[in-house]
Amino acid sequence: MAAQSSFIFGQHTIYRLDVGARARLNSACIATFFLGGAIGSQAGAIAYHAGGWTALTALGAALPVLALLGWVFEPQ
Repeated sequence: MAAQSSFIFGQHTIYRLDVGARARLNSACIATFFLGGAIGSQAGAIAYHAGGWTALTALGAALPVLALLGWVFEPQ
């Protein structure tokens, strides 16, 4: 539910941008969302294979922290 909500809010933001570029921006959003999901699935499988649930949980905790740090220190 959280992933779907995030995706919908992202599309809402895209639709507020350039009206003439909505289709291209939406395509880039969907492609990026799919790519992120595929990379996350692969990283999760690798982490589980390497260290079981402990490594998978550590990865699951580390990625949102990295995203938060990226957002906090984003250049203005």
